[in-house]
Amino acid sequence: MGKSILIADSGSTKTAWALLLPTGELNTFTGTGINPFMLSQAEIEMLLLKEVCPQVNACSSTVGKVFFYGAGCRGGEESRSVADALKTMLSVENVSVYSDLLGAAHALWGDKSGIACILGTGSASCHYDGMQIVKNVPSLGYILGDEGSGAVIGRALVNELFKGDLPSEIYDSFIKICPNGVSDVLQRVYKEPFPNRFLASLVSSVVAPHRDNPEIQKLLKAEFDKFFDRNIRHYAVPDLPIGFVGGLAFHFEKELRDVASEKGYRVAQVLNNPLEGLCKMYLEGILK
Repeated sequence: MGKSILIADSGSTKTAWALLLPTGELNTFTGTGINPFMLSQAEIEMLLLKEVCPQVNACSSTVGKVFFYGAGCRGGEESRSVADALKTMLSVENVSVYSDLLGAAHALWGDKSGIACILGTGSASCHYDGMQIVKNVPSLGYILGDEGSGAVIGRALVNELFKGDLPSEIYDSFIKICPNGVSDVLQRVYKEPFPNRFLASLVSSVVAPHRDNPEIQKLLKAEFDKFFDRNIRHYAVPDLPIGFVGGLAFHFEKELRDVASEKGYRVAQVLNNPLEGLCKMYLEGILK
């Protein structure tokens, strides 16, 4: 019996996995985000042991090759730690680790040219020529950059709430999440791990329920405007189509398209996650 192929798309918050069995069956599941800038190799191995190994074992499968696309996997020691963890926990030698941005480009454009973008917990973008990334404006993370991302929108929300710039009904929703107000926020952001995940979680719990509020619309469009100005503008290829992957882009597609249109950009497609496109590329022999 042949061996299975494991494909992963990992952001900072969650990982989408696809197990392609030798029979042609496709099993998908989700797990915790694996970002080597935030997790040690030992921590990655523990996540794989808890979340991935049981799924593989349940299919009575042996993995022969892994394609892992992940946030923070830009080569060097970080990518090696992910590869070594996968090799150790899945007893597989054939492991390819790529950036989440290349995964987005593959899923969106395949062997065609385009601008590929990620808007999720973090944000990223690149100019892809159908084979490789030819230009990338650094995203710099949620402290220094990540314009338009869930973490940065959450950060802007908190700032405007406590500076008194948002209506009371939005504050009422927020205080259900953080009943101690500023104290809870400072604890989550400065003392607990993964503050980016906490800030991004405020988008679904506070921003989304009030998305039609004019002040929330203003906040969203201001952050998307920054994303286009500080990232897409620098590629200087206005004729290329733009594609997005990520839960934030998917759920706020209307606002994103509105801002793009106002700035003269053409958004060709928006995907919730790139996993389906990556599986299709493998089955069509493009991904080897």
